[in-house]
Amino acid sequence: MGSRSERAAELCPASGTPAQTVFGGFVDFSAGSSGTNQSIELESTDVVTYRFSGLDPARRYRFIGTAIRGVDSYTNRWTSVEMTDAM
Repeated sequence: MGSRSERAAELCPASGTPAQTVFGGFVDFSAGSSGTNQSIELESTDVVTYRFSGLDPARRYRFIGTAIRGVDSYTNRWTSVEMTDAM
C-alpha cells in the first residue's frame, strides 16, 4: 500500500443513503470522543484487500461495504471494487 494518513474529521453517511440505511446504528463513522482517528485516507493507487477463507462453497454469502469521503461537497465520488476468485 502507498502512503496513508489517519483522518480525524469524518462524516457520517447522509440520511437516506444506502450507507446510512445499511450501517446506521451498527457502525460509528465519527472521529470519536477520545480524539482517536477511526479512519484512514488512501491514495488513488492504494489497494485494500478483504480475504475470506473457510467459506462453505455450497452456501451463498453477501458482502456489503461502503466508503465515506468525509467532505460534504463530495456528493459524486466513487470507489472501484473488484471481486476475484469468487465461485
